[in-house]
Amino acid sequence: IKSSAASDVYKRQYQYSTRGEVISGTETVNNEPPVKFVYKFYNDKYGNWKKRIKFIDDKPVLYEEREYTYYE
Repeated sequence: IKSSAASDVYKRQYQYSTRGEVISGTETVNNEPPVKFVYKFYNDKYGNWKKRIKFIDDKPVLYEEREYTYYE
């Protein structure tokens, strides 16, 4: 069984913050009109993002979480 998502073509443009985080951009799938998205970050006490949520039209569409191991 072949998924139709496997043949989707994504085109993305990003705007970065001064720290290099993706904060907003546009995404086009299969030559449809571009859709604007925004990421909201939640950082740990060291400044690394632990959680980020992707919003399209003010609706959350993606949740990502990272875990860091810090050694002293």
